[in-house]
Amino acid sequence: MGNLRLFRLCLLLGSVFMLFLIILYWDEVGNAGLHLRSSPPAPPPPHHVLAAVGGPPPPVTPRSPAVSTSTQLTTWTSEDKGYAFVWDTDAFDHEVMADPDPPENRPTKDSAARLRQRPVLKPPGGPRESTAPPPPQESELAPTQARPSRPPTTTTTTTTTTTTTSTPVAYRNQTSKPTPAQSRVDIYVKPSSRPALPAPPTPPFFSLLQRQAERRRHLQEACAADSGLDFPGKLRSFDQIPSQALDHLIVDDRHGVIYCYVPKVACTNWKRVMIVLGQKLVAAAGGIIINNGGGGGGGGGDPDDPNAAPTPYRRPQDVPSDLSHNGTLHLTFNKFWRRYGKASRSLMHAKLRKYTKFLFVRDPFVRLMSAFRNKLAQPNEDFYRQFGARMLRRYANVTQLPSTAREAFKAGLRPSFADFVHYLLDPETEKEEAFNEHWRQVYRLCHPCQIGYDFVGKLETLDEDARHLLHILDVDRQIQFPPGYRNRTAASWERDWFANVPLEDIRRLYKLYEPDFRLFGYPMPDTLLHE
Repeated sequence: MGNLRLFRLCLLLGSVFMLFLIILYWDEVGNAGLHLRSSPPAPPPPHHVLAAVGGPPPPVTPRSPAVSTSTQLTTWTSEDKGYAFVWDTDAFDHEVMADPDPPENRPTKDSAARLRQRPVLKPPGGPRESTAPPPPQESELAPTQARPSRPPTTTTTTTTTTTTTSTPVAYRNQTSKPTPAQSRVDIYVKPSSRPALPAPPTPPFFSLLQRQAERRRHLQEACAADSGLDFPGKLRSFDQIPSQALDHLIVDDRHGVIYCYVPKVACTNWKRVMIVLGQKLVAAAGGIIINNGGGGGGGGGDPDDPNAAPTPYRRPQDVPSDLSHNGTLHLTFNKFWRRYGKASRSLMHAKLRKYTKFLFVRDPFVRLMSAFRNKLAQPNEDFYRQFGARMLRRYANVTQLPSTAREAFKAGLRPSFADFVHYLLDPETEKEEAFNEHWRQVYRLCHPCQIGYDFVGKLETLDEDARHLLHILDVDRQIQFPPGYRNRTAASWERDWFANVPLEDIRRLYKLYEPDFRLFGYPMPDTLLHE
């Protein structure tokens, strides 16, 4: 009996000793997540990031007693990814939390490889000039790499004043290992050694990620069978959509992008972007060449130089607006049957699975106002013959009409917005022909319940969404979205535009476009519907 007790006591002591060794080993290696030693505090967020979200600048605190506040200054450069486009929570946690091990000595996941490494605080000993090669000056950058200027940021401490010119926070999807000069920079930089660059966009990209997640979630919930929203074609499958109804889905195989264009929602500029991405339009000495092969060199040649080689356009704003709507420049899904035959549907499914799919939408009523302003409120011969003259005859009781829009407008004969609303609500309208694309509902153009869009942009946040999307596509250093129009139709005009439309017609019009309101999260226009 004594031997059995002694054996049990030895077994217990041995187990405790082994457990103690395992804890010590895990603490040394750091793979078990049991951190028995404290980590140094994380570097403070950059001042310009806190300023972008409205917070006060963080106080500069010493990291160790041996480092004075005059040598505590840190800078976050354009190569830092701590506040960049984050693809999963684990990668984000590893970036924003302090880590005693240097980034190059710790393993990284595939998702974490997208993030650049943090700048490292220089040891005390006074400011030193950076050993990394300086970036190219503004004159050395390619035309598409030029950045607008930003005044330098001056940071003042109690003992010294150090002026640093910060580069914008980078948010590119990192697919290759950065060079040492890219991954680290010295915090003490001569003011004249780096060009001034723009401030980071606002809001921060974490907010942009949340915005996109919320828009996709809202769209999925509205498309659910039990959402309470019903409209024609909601529950059909993608294969049940006729090929001719897929004519708004533009495909770019070079970058793996599918864009569903919606007229009156910045589609001209997005078509320009798609042309530049696909290198479909070539500038040559003799004029413009349509490059259906999609190949070509770097682009941006001088069309006035007779010796210049034909090169594709590099800037979307240089593409003529009328050519952006040329159907031969865009490969759309409805053309797949002629090109691929019976394999067309299989190819569509493959591209929908692998490519980045995006669309841009707008408040449905404001989109109708914009379409009327652009196509019917000013002399447009095509739209006058097809629609304007018909509206005047049916709803304005005009029997004798001039043959041209210019003559009609000169005589004071033009359709009103109320006539346009009557035309949309008339049951005979779509019996004759389907709605024109400029006022056809978005759910009929882009089929959001059959196509899982990766990115849903809105015209109300066009500038932020455009920068965000170009970053996702990894082309934001080569392409900049063209500036928008200043005379853009505003939602605040709704009350004036609908002033002469009967309340019952406004309610019927909302019912006609209710799927677009609810699918994309636009509020019901209560001020119009309950007056």
